[in-house]
Amino acid sequence: MNFTRLNWVTVSVLLASSLSAANEPALDAEFKLKQPEGYCAWQITHSYAKLNLKDAKGAPLPEPDSYGIKHATLTMTPPLWREVVEDTRGDVIEFWFDGSTTFYKSNRDPLLRTTSGMAGLQPVMGDKGFRDLAWANEKTFTGRQKLGTRQCLVFAKDDMKLWVDAGTHYPARWQRGNETRDYQQLPAPTDALIMPADIAREAEAMAHDMELYKRPVPKLGRGLRQ
Repeated sequence: MNFTRLNWVTVSVLLASSLSAANEPALDAEFKLKQPEGYCAWQITHSYAKLNLKDAKGAPLPEPDSYGIKHATLTMTPPLWREVVEDTRGDVIEFWFDGSTTFYKSNRDPLLRTTSGMAGLQPVMGDKGFRDLAWANEKTFTGRQKLGTRQCLVFAKDDMKLWVDAGTHYPARWQRGNETRDYQQLPAPTDALIMPADIAREAEAMAHDMELYKRPVPKLGRGLRQ
């Protein structure tokens, strides 16, 4: 075997690869991750790789029970948002957000509950879009890579990695540790969301109470002072 020729071939391949990376266009400093707007729908599928843990002697250990989101489907017709989350236990939690309050209930706990803001909408989306991906910018850009048939921009920060569709600038995949999230844009809804009757009643009652709370307290007249 001609080792000299083999070495030159290896050097040529590495050099070509380096030149290709060097010639790869840098990320535009004005790049911004595209955020959902208007009527839209998304599904985010979560998957968890096996940890393949081993004991001190190298023998495989049983996989620990892990709890997390299996998939989340979010539909948005401003000002209403609806998110349906299924977890790895098979429970389904339904969230509704009306612009100020989150209402939620599940098959395990059908009691309607409320909280201020968008609490509970798992780190998929928030009132400002993909709220946990704001770190994707020219400083965290690492290159370009194909994800299946999609050409993607790749970002990395700490132990997180993000693939963004190079054409749409929407997120395609997020990865951290053994968890992976795949983002899929669904057909946009054609009709506005309508709150279920029980949630609509609760929202109306809360709005009424808030109006009462905002009313100024009348001052007592002189004759009524103690």
